[in-house]
Amino acid sequence: MAEIDLSGQIDALLTEHVELSVPARLEHLPLLRMLAEAVATKEDFDLDSIADFKIAVDEVASWLVHHAEVGASISCRYRLSAGELAVSVAAPTADQAVPETDGFGWHVVKTVTDSASYRVTEQGGRVVTIDLAMAARRERT
Repeated sequence: MAEIDLSGQIDALLTEHVELSVPARLEHLPLLRMLAEAVATKEDFDLDSIADFKIAVDEVASWLVHHAEVGASISCRYRLSAGELAVSVAAPTADQAVPETDGFGWHVVKTVTDSASYRVTEQGGRVVTIDLAMAARRERT
């Protein structure tokens, strides 16, 4: 498989809204983490904040992959605005599960982000969307 070098194009690709949709399978989680890192880096987050954001995206995406319908896609929609980064991660789910807000994974997500919430919609199937937001924390100079 050929590698694609996007290093010179990242700034051009990452605008105010970025969306990536991939099949809801575990092998695609590294791609979702990579995009989370690229977006946070573009917003000039400090290294700890970038790591925190990647952890949060990985945690919620992993949960959604485990509960997604067979053959479904998971989408990550990033919104960049005035020092804040927000992402909505969504997938159609095969069961009635919702994130356990008293569980360890949710505790980690709430600890490393400024806000975390979820919602369930029933239009054309059951979709769970998890919303995360984080204000930019920049390196001190």
